[in-house]
Amino acid sequence: MGQMRNNRPVPRDRCYANRRPMNDAVAHIELRNAKKRYGHVTVLDCDSFDVLPGEVHVLAGENGAGKSTLIKILGGAITEYEGELRLGGEAVAWKSPHDASARGVAVIHQELSLVPSMSVVDNLYLGDLPVRRGFVRQGAMRRQAREALRKVGLQLPLDELVERLPIATQQLVEVAKALRREARVVVMDEPTSALNVREAERLFALIQELKSQGCGVVYITHKMDEIERLADRITVLRDGKRVATEAGSEVGADRLIRLMVGDKGLRPTEAAPRTPPGETVLAVEGLTVHRHGREVARDVSLSVRKGEVVGLAGLEGSGNSA
Repeated sequence: MGQMRNNRPVPRDRCYANRRPMNDAVAHIELRNAKKRYGHVTVLDCDSFDVLPGEVHVLAGENGAGKSTLIKILGGAITEYEGELRLGGEAVAWKSPHDASARGVAVIHQELSLVPSMSVVDNLYLGDLPVRRGFVRQGAMRRQAREALRKVGLQLPLDELVERLPIATQQLVEVAKALRREARVVVMDEPTSALNVREAERLFALIQELKSQGCGVVYITHKMDEIERLADRITVLRDGKRVATEAGSEVGADRLIRLMVGDKGLRPTEAAPRTPPGETVLAVEGLTVHRHGREVARDVSLSVRKGEVVGLAGLEGSGNSA
């Protein structure tokens, strides 16, 4: 079965605010008194969360705060929990992610759900082929696929295998896949993690376009500049509980950090003593790596010494994981 209803009032003494934008519209989606346990461990105990038409609602919190659990409930990946989910004011109980998607809730997870060995167009329509009288409507499928890719700024050969695309391009294909249907709620989990500045700007423009169409966006990111730029409202989770829901314009970076970490992250700590590095234990000279016939790293040289931490920086797909 799906969710169990729980209409008991929940004390709000831990909530700093529960303000909504000046918008009388019914929430696109609303979660009430949601509680999810795994054994004896409660990973989410959130009294309320909603998304209004035409807003970006940022969901903030440390790793392990309950953000992933909450969006999995919204998107139908978790169907067994206590609480009530409402879509457009109507109580619903998702049976699967496909069920949620069919009702207009699109989730773009940080982990890509594309099938690398399949083409771009087949990935866009995975599990949802347009069929008429038992035949796949190939022409309509390809026209709609091109339009979905155009919205995210991509012009790709539809028959190109996904595994041959750079990671950043795969991320945008994932976005196009989620937006192909007329979604009323779009959940984006760290969507710019693999994008460069230009690609991120295209995504931000797309978010503004979705807002203008009345779509509600749930946005998760650890980047403060993105929160300041996009958030109409911010909900902060800590240890699975909602501690605040406030207008984005009223929450500065310092306050947001305090809400996320509480007192535990504000105590001064002593720096660990530094020791000089020792002899070289690993050396790489002129390394070039190819994958699926494509060069993913070129002429890389580095060395690592005893007692030393060497960081490799770069966007996903830039070669740092090769």
